[in-house]
Amino acid sequence: MRYLFIAIILLASKASIAQEPAYIHYGVEDGLPSTLVYHMLQDKKGFLWFATDKGLARFDGTRFKVYTMKDGLPDPEVLYMFEDSQERLWLSCFQKKPCYFQNGEFHTAENDTLLSKSEMKTGIYTFYEDKNSFIWIANRTDKFCIVKKKVISCYYGIVGGGL
Repeated sequence: MRYLFIAIILLASKASIAQEPAYIHYGVEDGLPSTLVYHMLQDKKGFLWFATDKGLARFDGTRFKVYTMKDGLPDPEVLYMFEDSQERLWLSCFQKKPCYFQNGEFHTAENDTLLSKSEMKTGIYTFYEDKNSFIWIANRTDKFCIVKKKVISCYYGIVGGGL
């Protein structure tokens, strides 16, 4: 009985040493537009989004869908993303005004009346959604805007020690 126990221990330990973790590495050769990824998030539908220096990529678990300026992205370099409760994907693109992606379309200051009323110029933006579903947009200066349903208001001042 003791020899059987020792044999089982030896066989089990060899099998566990031989196993390697199963994972798949995805890269540029698989459809990711760049190896430089600034930010990533998983949206409410389960898609993985990657903000890169060569576009915005959505991964569905099998393949990448890359969005570029040809699709309406205002700049190829996407630095930061935020998904709000309305499933809008807010984007901070390099040296551009904030924009968002919803229902397969990019909404920018050029094609969205709400964003065209913002006093934001250019910069890197941070987004926040409060309990009232208001979207706060701030850059690294003392200016910030609040999107309340169909109205956008911009202010000057420090927001909670900076965002």
